[in-house]
Amino acid sequence: MSHTLIWRSDDGPPTGAAGLLGWQKYSLDANPFHFFRCGEGQIGTLASDAVRCAVERGCDVTVAWGAAPDFRATPAHQLEETFRKLRPATLVCPERPKSSRWVICEIGTPASLPEAAVQSAVNDVVALHYPLWRHGIEFTARCLMLRHGVDAQSLGLVEPLKPTPDDILNMLAADPEVRGLLKRMAVAWTDLAEQAEKESPQSIVQQQRQPQSKGLDFDVLTPEQQRLALDG
Repeated sequence: MSHTLIWRSDDGPPTGAAGLLGWQKYSLDANPFHFFRCGEGQIGTLASDAVRCAVERGCDVTVAWGAAPDFRATPAHQLEETFRKLRPATLVCPERPKSSRWVICEIGTPASLPEAAVQSAVNDVVALHYPLWRHGIEFTARCLMLRHGVDAQSLGLVEPLKPTPDDILNMLAADPEVRGLLKRMAVAWTDLAEQAEKESPQSIVQQQRQPQSKGLDFDVLTPEQQRLALDG
């Protein structure tokens, strides 16, 4: 998966107008295991370029800082723990596995939104937190993690959904052991029904096919016959 990292070597979150400058851009495009440096500039420009169409392209984006690691020797996945410890931070990721909804988490309860609105929301986050340089501007860097391969439920940020009866039935239907059991039960019931029909003197179907004796049709009798019938 493509991953763009906007990085600055600093002991804490860069601040002030000077904190907007001196950032470096790294990428996994050339090597999926190690970040390589591919640009530098102010954070506002680098972050804006990095998130452009990132959701549609399936590209992860990180804005982070810290003691400079040896990017050529440190596997990219080992840096993820470092990124997650940074504060303040904004996490953008799917809400649940195979979900069409995403979350943006900064402080407190994650905000849920449909996938179609994620890219616009990410653009707004970048515009708000990573302005372009100007003299005397107030700024404190914020870590940004846009992720496609993890979800808020797996990270414990949202509660798992309780399965509905339909979900349970679908899970059971997809289980090979359950399907095998149901097949064996169907065969057993068929065998029992056939055995019962063979042992019975007459099947229900046969009984239904036999002519049934008709009772007295009172309406076709003459008045005299009706009186005799009533008298017993």
